Amino acid sequence: MRRFRLFYRIFPSYLLITAVALAGLGVFAYATLKREHLSRLTEQLRITVRLAAEQVEAAGTGAETAALCRRLGGLVDSRLTVIAPDGTVIGDSWHEPAAMDNHADRPEIIAALQGKDGYSLRYSPTARRTMLYVALPAREAGGVAAAVRAAVPLTAIDAALADFAKRIGAVALLIALLGAGTGWFVARRLSRPIEAVTQGAARFAAGDLAYRVPLPQSAEMAALADTLNRMAQRLDERTRAALRAREERDAVFASMAEGILAVDTDGRVAQANRAAAELLGVRPDGLKGKTIQEAVRNPEIQSLVEDVAARGERIERVVTLYGEEERVLQAHGSLLQETNGRPLGTLLVLNDVTRLRQLERARRDFVANVSHELKTPITSIKGFVETLLDGQARDAAETQRFLSIILRQVDRLNLMIGDILSLSTIEHETEQRRVERVEGRLIGVLKDAVEICAERARQKDVTLRIECSRELSARISAHLLEQALVNLIDNAVKFSREGGTVEIGAARGPDGVRVTVRDHGIGIERRHLARLFERFYRVDKGRDRKQGGTGLGLAIVKHVALAHGGRVDVSSTPGAGSLFTMTLPDAS
Repeated sequence: MRRFRLFYRIFPSYLLITAVALAGLGVFAYATLKREHLSRLTEQLRITVRLAAEQVEAAGTGAETAALCRRLGGLVDSRLTVIAPDGTVIGDSWHEPAAMDNHADRPEIIAALQGKDGYSLRYSPTARRTMLYVALPAREAGGVAAAVRAAVPLTAIDAALADFAKRIGAVALLIALLGAGTGWFVARRLSRPIEAVTQGAARFAAGDLAYRVPLPQSAEMAALADTLNRMAQRLDERTRAALRAREERDAVFASMAEGILAVDTDGRVAQANRAAAELLGVRPDGLKGKTIQEAVRNPEIQSLVEDVAARGERIERVVTLYGEEERVLQAHGSLLQETNGRPLGTLLVLNDVTRLRQLERARRDFVANVSHELKTPITSIKGFVETLLDGQARDAAETQRFLSIILRQVDRLNLMIGDILSLSTIEHETEQRRVERVEGRLIGVLKDAVEICAERARQKDVTLRIECSRELSARISAHLLEQALVNLIDNAVKFSREGGTVEIGAARGPDGVRVTVRDHGIGIERRHLARLFERFYRVDKGRDRKQGGTGLGLAIVKHVALAHGGRVDVSSTPGAGSLFTMTLPDAS
């Protein structure tokens, strides 16, 4: 490609700039003059209409209105029109009202009938020319009786503006010739400094905003170079501010607990935060740019996106995701729109309500289980008491047997109610932060728990073994920790084989003190582990009831751990035993 000297690039550009500037100035002057003429004419018309409206208000809108319009129109050299509230023309100074169209749809008439000043500039099919209209309300008894409108053609203004345009053109041509000569001189003088400025501008355009253009000797070019340097500095500052704002926005977007998924109008994922990726079980960088069908393998979410796009309204649905763990999501879908209302796509907000659903299910299960657990012993007690009251016991021995059964059922009820009250107390104290914990040694708590369970262990020939340093201590509520350990040890003994061993231990780990209870009994299948600490949940309902459990022991263990700010975990292998671990964090 042929290269030209900078001079031959500057000079035509200078001429072009001069021409554009003159043209712009001419257009601006023309528009300004026209606007001034129109403004003056509009004000004159407004005064005329005000006077005419006063006449109409005084004379009323009767049969004499047409004659009034013709008389006033001749006086003010304008077209006067009076329009009724229904749009019917009552009087007009130029035409017969009966031959004229209904004017209810005219913008100036609409405004006047609403009690406002109405203005309009448009072509009139009746007059067959462009007219300026001004309409004002004529009031009667506190309301608008009619709209009074004045109109004048723009012929005179157009002629004056055409003459002005010719004069502007002649002056602009003269200035352009003078500018061409001046440009020739300036272009020669500026060619060298311009090269330096051009080079600096090129570096700015390339993103090198730290570069500064050397200042030429001429004041004009020095000012230009200085302006470019200041522009680069401000642009650099704004760019950095924009980057910081974007980073902050991205940080907020990424830190939101709710999953955010933006899908464009083509059905492709435009944005997705980390929470959305985690909820959907995919990598964050594996969503953007993919279609919703590729990114989310869930027909309910795909259907939600399609329905929001089709119906254009907010939609809320509950979506269930099936994977290693079942998740329940509250999905809110709405349209993404620009400020002007143009649709950009669909926005999905995903909230994980799995825990809420689990709590609701736990509440329902708790009520059902309590009712069931209480019904069985109460029914048994009622039956035996009725038998005794009816005198159907055959002898004292049978009476004694019935009373023993009633006592066992009462003990069972008492144990269940005790566990329920204990669980409620722990939960309440935990919520109120009233669980008092003090620094104490764990060996004493472990020994006390083992001593309570020792008799049952001896009956089954199960050995209880403690492994704990005498110096190991932690911030604990001794009686709560003992209660949890008793439940864990009792369960371990219950499901151990005769002659087995239960190991109770405590040791410091990386995340705090770990208290463990391990048995080598029948174990628990994997499918039960997730719900093992729920109230009244039983792995083997028949076996548990025969062995006297209330179904609340492990729930109490869980809440004791939570009261200590920790957690409880379980691992188990069917046929090989189970390991329960309570982690008590070091922090208070």
